[in-house]
Amino acid sequence: MPVIGVNLGRVGFMTDIGQRDMRAGIGAILDGNYTIEDRTVLDAEIFRGAQSVLRTIALNEAAVGKGSQGRLIEFELALDGEFIYTLRADA
Repeated sequence: MPVIGVNLGRVGFMTDIGQRDMRAGIGAILDGNYTIEDRTVLDAEIFRGAQSVLRTIALNEAAVGKGSQGRLIEFELALDGEFIYTLRADA
């Protein structure tokens, strides 16, 4: 799915269009003046025990944060289905 990035803040390393150039940049895209860049996405999934409670894709990063209570979490990192690492940390 094509995505257009418009930099509206300070961090815009994945954007080609700045806020000041937004109208002209999007107009050029609508006129067919663009190239598509393939990007890798992350497939992130959260398990509680053996049950998957959330699965989503991310364009650049996936963040794991704590809920309202602090506790120990354990997560595994896999790349293309190959196990890389297990980490236990305070959440």
